Amino acid sequence: MTAEHGFRQPPVPRRADGGTRRVGVEIEFGGMRPEAILIAIRAALGGRIERKSQVDYVVHDTEVGRLELELDFRLLKKAAEETEQIADLPEWLLGVSTWTAELLERIVSQVVPWEIVTGPLPIEDLHRLEPLVVRLREAGALGTRHAPHFAFGVHLNPELPDLAADTLTRYLKAYLCLKDWLRERSHLDLLRLLSPYIKDFDSAYVRKVVAPSYQPSRATLIDDYLEWNPTRNRSLDMLPVFAEVDADRVRRKVDDPLIKARPALHYRLPNCEIDDPDWSLEPLWNDWLEVERLAADPDRLERMGAAYGRWLARLRVPFDDGWAKATAEWL
Repeated sequence: MTAEHGFRQPPVPRRADGGTRRVGVEIEFGGMRPEAILIAIRAALGGRIERKSQVDYVVHDTEVGRLELELDFRLLKKAAEETEQIADLPEWLLGVSTWTAELLERIVSQVVPWEIVTGPLPIEDLHRLEPLVVRLREAGALGTRHAPHFAFGVHLNPELPDLAADTLTRYLKAYLCLKDWLRERSHLDLLRLLSPYIKDFDSAYVRKVVAPSYQPSRATLIDDYLEWNPTRNRSLDMLPVFAEVDADRVRRKVDDPLIKARPALHYRLPNCEIDDPDWSLEPLWNDWLEVERLAADPDRLERMGAAYGRWLARLRVPFDDGWAKATAEWL
């Protein structure tokens, strides 16, 4: 933490090779045309715009490196890209195709979010994204709570210190112990809770993993995860980092082109409430750091995992939030 901002640093700020750990950020929102979004990006961070299609842009050389802006809808993106590549059509027909792509974009963007995706940036530079949040808000960006169908989120992709089995296991254990607390802290929108995108982990799987005796090899850790979670739709998606260390093992079980191998976790729980003047990325990140702190404290992690396993084994009523409340004693 510095005097300029409140983004705290993780207890393990560097990778095993000595490099500074990095984090990628994905921000979903609505209410804006792409031209206005690009103006806001350049006003906040500078950069040079590359237009790939009506729904896909890259902004190079910003203050935080390369940014991508895309409409998060695969079929529309494919149609827009194909339209851009049709150079031999008569001019009048090409105009009709471009108009159709733009009309589709205008319609679909009422439901599907625009998404700004950063490259990996040093964790110590996370605060540099806050001026972008402010610019987007001032320009009319809308967040999760603006409409019942706006199930928009913010995703954090923190790079891990290393990819050893013990490190992967500790981070997963720590997240599972804290996920109920994080959900409560996030004040999740009802539609996001009911959507499949951040579906909770099965309690039987959670009990298996948080047990102190669960110290698997990397292959066993991945196999167990894939047996219970053959999907990207978890609040902590481990598939990208598992694909980084053993892509063939992951692809045999989950053949999804959206899985992008990288040495980072994919935390996708928080709402995006960008239109709230009091909202920022800082509390989301600082809440995530409780996972980092627990993962870096093996003794506390073991004791908390044992306690959570006992709590899961007891008879509970639906929507019991007792563990979320009890978590405060461990932080």
